Amino acid sequence: MTTLQLSNKSNKPVFLKIAPDLTLQQLDDIIDIVINTKISGLIATNTTITRDGLKESKTEIDEMGAGGLSGTPLWISPHL
Repeated sequence: MTTLQLSNKSNKPVFLKIAPDLTLQQLDDIIDIVINTKISGLIATNTTITRDGLKESKTEIDEMGAGGLSGTPLWISPHL
């Protein structure tokens, strides 16, 4: 992020997108990043990092590739 901001000669706003299932330590780290890099802001999304609680097997989930959960599964997740 620091390198990106240093090369941002036109002062275009730079935002960091974060997930709703971050730990408190991860959130503290993000706060430090925001302060140190002077990015414009955060985008708090409804897409998780984890995919806990799905009915599909771990193999099926792994075959789907990267990505988290969004929408209805978030409302029934005990982790959020």
